[in-house]
Amino acid sequence: MFFSVVVAGYCIFEVYGGDLGKWIAYFLYKRDYKEIISNKSTGPFGITYYLSFFLLLPFCIFFCRFLSGAGLASLFGAALVFFAALISQSRTGLFSYLFAMLVSVVLVGVLNGRRGVVMFVISLPIVTIMGSYFYMNYQEILSDFSYLNAGISFVFEGNVDFSGGGEGSANVRLHQIYFAIKNMHFGGVFGSGLAKDGSILLESLYALYLYRYGFLGLFLFFFVIFMCIKSSWGKSRFFRVTSDHSRFSLYVALSAFFMSVPLALFSSAMQDGPKLSFFFYGAIACALCTSNKVGQETGAQMKNLNGSDLWRN
Repeated sequence: MFFSVVVAGYCIFEVYGGDLGKWIAYFLYKRDYKEIISNKSTGPFGITYYLSFFLLLPFCIFFCRFLSGAGLASLFGAALVFFAALISQSRTGLFSYLFAMLVSVVLVGVLNGRRGVVMFVISLPIVTIMGSYFYMNYQEILSDFSYLNAGISFVFEGNVDFSGGGEGSANVRLHQIYFAIKNMHFGGVFGSGLAKDGSILLESLYALYLYRYGFLGLFLFFFVIFMCIKSSWGKSRFFRVTSDHSRFSLYVALSAFFMSVPLALFSSAMQDGPKLSFFFYGAIACALCTSNKVGQETGAQMKNLNGSDLWRN
């Protein structure tokens, strides 16, 4: 969590740190030939949506901790991480964060009852103030986030061409998915291979996995995601009963994170990238753990709890 705060702080300095911030960013990670990211945060990844995806889980943890009653420090952490992701101007990232926020509110409200509702109500004045500031300064804000605004407007104005044609990143990714489906083998059960020669560039998880592994590979991936959600949800219910608020927040956040993964990975199969695979598959291990200390403790304590009481809570 501390590392995510450091990354978020660096991202803000990268964009708003003036000439020094830009010089450090280009010296470390950014490249001169990528002018499109000159006014966007990329963090240590060099790609906007990689940064957004990396910060999604820390955001969920901070936000769920706040909803669980951890205090305003957690809300500040969530706001800091969210803003760092926002200035990356990743359209898919923004939708993923809003969806994760909604899911977190619902999950914590269902599991934590009155406490979750109270913390959500407390946050409403802050949201109102932020909304009012945006309303009064929306023209200036939209000019700072012109790329993000143009992309969102493109989608909501009905410019997405579901026939597989058209321009824009959304249409390009849809075209890639149609291309992958047309080139699958054995009725789509298996894919067409890895295509490591670089002759075929497929960005979206759906296009890449369909082309490489077919519907079977894509199904297996989302089956693992489903099991992560199921396992995290069960652990969060357990830690709610045992009043372990820290681990309760962690597993609710993991549930919200994995529910957001199908949306977040529409832009790119980032989870297999060299800088993100460790964090993503580490989150899967945390969600599915059964033989480590957390899993053993959970299993041992659940035997001492009445199953019907656990279900009711």
